[in-house]
Amino acid sequence: MTASIKGISVSSGKIKGPVLTLPGQDLRLDFTPAKAGQHHSEWHRFEEALALAETQLEKLHLQAQEKLGDDIAALFVGLHLLVTDPELIDEVKTQIFKKRARAEAAVYHVLNEQARTLVNIGDDYLAERAADLRELAGRLVHLLQGRVPPDHILLEHPVILLADELYPAQLTLLDNDKLLGIVTRKGGRHAHAAILARAYGIPALAGCNVLDKVSDGDWVAIDGDQGLLYLDDPLPDFPTAHVESQDGCAEVIPTASPIRLAANISTLVEARQVSRCGAREVGLCRTELLFPSRQQAPSLERQIQIYSHIARECAPAPVTFRLLDAGGDKPLPWLNKGSEPNPALGWHGIRVLLDHPELLDTQLKALLEVSRQYSIRIMVPMVTELEEVLAVKARLHALAAELEVAAPELGTMVETPSAAMLADVLAEELDFFSIGSNDLAQYTLAVDRDNPRVADRLNAVSPALVRLMALVVDAARPKGLAVTLCGELAANPDYLPLWLSLGIDGLSMQAGALAHIRQRLMDPLLVPERQALLAARSVSELSTLLQKA
Repeated sequence: MTASIKGISVSSGKIKGPVLTLPGQDLRLDFTPAKAGQHHSEWHRFEEALALAETQLEKLHLQAQEKLGDDIAALFVGLHLLVTDPELIDEVKTQIFKKRARAEAAVYHVLNEQARTLVNIGDDYLAERAADLRELAGRLVHLLQGRVPPDHILLEHPVILLADELYPAQLTLLDNDKLLGIVTRKGGRHAHAAILARAYGIPALAGCNVLDKVSDGDWVAIDGDQGLLYLDDPLPDFPTAHVESQDGCAEVIPTASPIRLAANISTLVEARQVSRCGAREVGLCRTELLFPSRQQAPSLERQIQIYSHIARECAPAPVTFRLLDAGGDKPLPWLNKGSEPNPALGWHGIRVLLDHPELLDTQLKALLEVSRQYSIRIMVPMVTELEEVLAVKARLHALAAELEVAAPELGTMVETPSAAMLADVLAEELDFFSIGSNDLAQYTLAVDRDNPRVADRLNAVSPALVRLMALVVDAARPKGLAVTLCGELAANPDYLPLWLSLGIDGLSMQAGALAHIRQRLMDPLLVPERQALLAARSVSELSTLLQKA
């Protein structure tokens, strides 16, 4: 079997191709003190570099808006705020005037100390924001030295890019048609580069220290679903180019196919791919990721605008908007949730919305306005008890009556064992279920999927997980509710016989993975007997049944 290196999956999909290594920043710093009386000239140099950086970032923001839409362009707002942060500027001034630091050294010291502080706090989201400080430090140092910041990466042919760290400007300006995949040593799922990779539909891994193990031109393979990087021959039989469906490709799926294929989206860029990838609907639109780097909660008007834009890009495909799933591994700058010892079991998802009814009402009002023109559904995140569903349903229908509009269908993500076990009760109040496979597996098996020491214990064919999914399907059937499977497990074609056997109605995944699932649906599939699957006592027994299929 081909050896693999475990990393952090930040964007799903599978690809293989030649490597191109991006050199690290060459800052050429001089830490010797400036000459006496030179501080005024050093300060003037810093002010000029700061003004240039601000101009560059404004230009990048406009370019990103034109190319990628407002949601991704908002990534540059955070960088712009740093450029104008009076506290950081005062600290640089102190270094120059009181410690006789040269401007380059002052910038490097202040911004990297701030970055180190964020990393040491122990919060994943804040640690990822340290990358913004490091990017700004590199940009200012280059400008102080009269050099152009390395924003433009020239790709002469399709490659998998390897780097210590990547920044939003680099990914915004490159020719993403030639970018097959990304592997970085630093970063994680909340990094801005990771958000862009998901927007482009490019498989990406972080936490992989392989820069000294490969040379430019060597071939590697990325499994963005499992978080694996393959270096040695024989490489897995992954695509060597992005597989894109053509318009109308959904018609290729046999009309008798028992499973509907849907796309997961988080950005306007991904919304624009829906019509091309052949998805019949959007099974999950992650609304919390439409507003990155904002310093305050999005207004009603802004939410109406962005949701309408998303729905318009996806039309006529219906869009399932998940309510803000803030907190946990998706912190938002404007939501002060404080430090939690175990955020996965803490204050996030529907708990946040019910504690902040103004957030819930604003989002429901925005979605109701959008529903006047477009086909949408609303989904509640991280439900653990019936009362949560009843509270959201009551507000939805009250606001719908107030706005004189019909309430859209309401469903929930089943991503906790308690929701799965209460599925029969929840089915009486809802219109559909979406099984969140990533979190349901994590909570059922007590495994942190971002912890490389235990992540390999997450197994789609765990008897416990399969039985919980069966509970959901069995509860939905008498009420006529559709059940969609959402997440990384849905994108694995090897498990199609399992989902068919359980009676799953639809699969929702990143658009780039749909082509592989569609192709597998075109081939004859042997479906294991459902009762045999549910009677299996171990992972090995279930695996054997699936292998026979």
